[in-house]
Amino acid sequence: MDFNHLLTAEGLAEVAADADGIGAWIKQMVSGNSVFGNPELTSLVSDAQSLRMRVFPYTIRSDALPGLNSSFEELLNIMFKQAKVDGVFTDFPDKVRSFLKFQI
Repeated sequence: MDFNHLLTAEGLAEVAADADGIGAWIKQMVSGNSVFGNPELTSLVSDAQSLRMRVFPYTIRSDALPGLNSSFEELLNIMFKQAKVDGVFTDFPDKVRSFLKFQI
């Protein structure tokens, strides 16, 4: 199976025929940081959501940051406020819930 194809608009449309959502690796949604340190978002979230699918990145961990940010809260900010994901897979639900309660 060509997983890179599934990340394209055409591939996502194929997935949307059978699925209500996707679980995606964080770096499939944020390709890196710009020279100014801002996250560079891919179109994956908006493409999937335009097909009425929900998007849930995995795995959001406070003890293993993906190198895109300096803190767990900053990573959550990128995911929820900038990428606009629908939820997350995490091993730290208490921290995510606290963030959502006070930040969103």
